[in-house]
Amino acid sequence: MIYLNDVLVGSKTWEDHIQHLEDSFCQLQRYNLKLNLKKCIFAAPEIEYLGYTISAGSIKPGKEKTQAVKEFPAPKTVKKKSDNSQDSPITLEPSSRDMQS
Repeated sequence: MIYLNDVLVGSKTWEDHIQHLEDSFCQLQRYNLKLNLKKCIFAAPEIEYLGYTISAGSIKPGKEKTQAVKEFPAPKTVKKKSDNSQDSPITLEPSSRDMQS
């Protein structure tokens, strides 16, 4: 897969991967395109790319995305529709029963 200036090569077997890399390198060379080896990662079982974690047979939201959801603060108010169709917030406060436990 090629996206902007990134090239991802995924394969089912090691032998296929070597062949796919060789084919990719030939195409890059054919069009006189260069790779920055400092930015290259080869034969990685899992990568973070465009906010997702990609591995064999799975694409999941990346760690940063899931961490943001885990750290999102719990709501302190609830909006309730009143008879006049205006939202009025209700403050959530612990009850005296909650404080005893």
